[in-house]
Amino acid sequence: KNKTIIILICFFASGFLGLVYEIIWIRKLGLIFGTTVFSMTTVLSAFFGGLAIGSFLLGKQADKIKNPIKIYALLEFVIGIFALLFPSFIRIYGWFYTIIYEYVHQSFFTSTLIKFTLFEFLLIIPTTMMGGTLPIISGYLIRSNQVIGSRSGIIYGINTAGATLGTFLCGFYFIRLLGVDITNYFAGIINIAIALLLYLISKNAEIPTNNDEPIKGTKLSLNYIPICFFFSGFASIGYEIAWTRYLSLPLANTRYTYTIILTVFLLGIALGSLIFTRLFDKIKNGIRFFAYLELGIGYSAFLLAPIVYYIAVKVKYLPILYDFIACFILMFVTTLLMGATFPIVVRIMTKDHRSIGNFTGKLYAINTFGCILGSIITGFIFIPFLGIKVSLNVLIAINIVIGFFCLFKSDNKNWIFKLSIVFVVLTAFIVTHFTMKVDIPRDFLNILKGKSEEITIIDEGLENTVWVTSNIQNQQRSIWANQTVLGRTKTNEPYSFSPQIIQGHIPMLLHNGSPKKILGICLGTGQTFGSILSYDIEKMDLVEISKTIAKIALEEFKNYNRNLINEKRLNLIIEDGRNYVAHTKNSYDVITLEPSPPEEAGIVNLYTKEFYKLCYKRLNTHGIMSQWLPMYSVSPEEMASIIRT
Repeated sequence: KNKTIIILICFFASGFLGLVYEIIWIRKLGLIFGTTVFSMTTVLSAFFGGLAIGSFLLGKQADKIKNPIKIYALLEFVIGIFALLFPSFIRIYGWFYTIIYEYVHQSFFTSTLIKFTLFEFLLIIPTTMMGGTLPIISGYLIRSNQVIGSRSGIIYGINTAGATLGTFLCGFYFIRLLGVDITNYFAGIINIAIALLLYLISKNAEIPTNNDEPIKGTKLSLNYIPICFFFSGFASIGYEIAWTRYLSLPLANTRYTYTIILTVFLLGIALGSLIFTRLFDKIKNGIRFFAYLELGIGYSAFLLAPIVYYIAVKVKYLPILYDFIACFILMFVTTLLMGATFPIVVRIMTKDHRSIGNFTGKLYAINTFGCILGSIITGFIFIPFLGIKVSLNVLIAINIVIGFFCLFKSDNKNWIFKLSIVFVVLTAFIVTHFTMKVDIPRDFLNILKGKSEEITIIDEGLENTVWVTSNIQNQQRSIWANQTVLGRTKTNEPYSFSPQIIQGHIPMLLHNGSPKKILGICLGTGQTFGSILSYDIEKMDLVEISKTIAKIALEEFKNYNRNLINEKRLNLIIEDGRNYVAHTKNSYDVITLEPSPPEEAGIVNLYTKEFYKLCYKRLNTHGIMSQWLPMYSVSPEEMASIIRT
């Protein structure tokens, strides 16, 4: 019993460290390869791909290993060593990517393929080790057919609970107090310590022989269960992406917002796996229970989304507390049910505990590959082309179809009961639809706009929801990204002017010479860069991370930005601004940018000492850098810190 407790504590720590690594490694890679949606999705796909491969490959061997704890110790040791070497690998990657950047960054396909190859090559070893821990531990701790479901729930739940705590502490405290590199080294040392502890207790940890008879299962084919579980994973990660975009409307897009979303998401999954533990081995018809879970996931996601809107309208809290409450209401019930799906599917498919490692590894890999596809399809296709609301409805439909399908496949009896379940579920959807109507995202945006403003355009792009308002009193137009105003035009009142226009003139007038080559970062309305193009310049490279912002600014504000869309001297680059400055070989006479406030996720990279040093390297002799500072949205202390930097 003591050995089992130590192993479970170590497995909790494995989950804890796994999410710490995911957060800080992705953060470090983002500084080299950029923080565009494509870059972040590519690195996440590589990370989860390694987990799936490790789970599948090591799962096939898990039931043949005589001493699983010794192997578990080895996996943790390899992860720890890699973590200690990771900063060195990153420096090598940064040097290599700078060499090839000029040749690949203009081709989306080539750039994405190279990034994925580099990410996978870098992360394949540690993520494969991480993915292999679950089947290895399951093969050791599950020694009886009578506890397959309950033990699977405990093991999976404990690991996910560790991931939840790792997400919260890393996002809120470790990075802020220790920094990214120290956090990484700290985690690596803990990993090695865990490995040594596991090695010490691995003596006499061979799996004893158990002659349990395999569980008698249904004669019906179960080949459809892994397919359903694949699409269940597809929908689950799709929800996380759609919810993140949905919550970006009522919540401030700070560096803590995604930490809160991921913490609540993982907490629900962990508790779902643990709360239902006692039921997994007592349920006579696991397929029907899985069907109920899928139906519950779909309906709860449909029901709870409008409730967040009503809370956003009616209730005001302290910012962080409100963020947690909104995330909890939207996600907790749904993720609680998600957390119960993995153990029950393992219970359905595994009839003999002697093959538990193999089935656990395969099912985890199948579900994870579903998550990878779900993240790509939801992020790149569903939301940009269908919008947040329809995307959520598509994901909900996937769960409902899985639920109904498994319900009717669960047995060949009780057709009246099954049809009544279908009737009840569909009735609940219809009643909810007509009683809780919320137009997403327009209803949220109506809360943010001024009383005299009307919304003229809404475009739910890859990175954010971009929208335009027009003031019916003074004709001022504004471009927004989620909650942030990116720029405004002048009004029709006497002596009105736009600060963005002046922003463009200042560095051009102060330059000691005749500036010819200009770099602009963060497009906004484009008025700043329209002003610069009124001078006799040769070329302007304009870097904007959001293709949606660029499209709306160039098309809808062309009367205010000197028709940038038709300007031959303009070279528009859809890219992370910091990433471009870090790797380009071009030099400039003027660099000007007007980023959003530094509290927003990712934007802070344009306010760091490292970024300013990179810009300095890209300036020609007598070159000038000009930056808009949003005094209206930062504290005096933050403003002083920015100026000192």
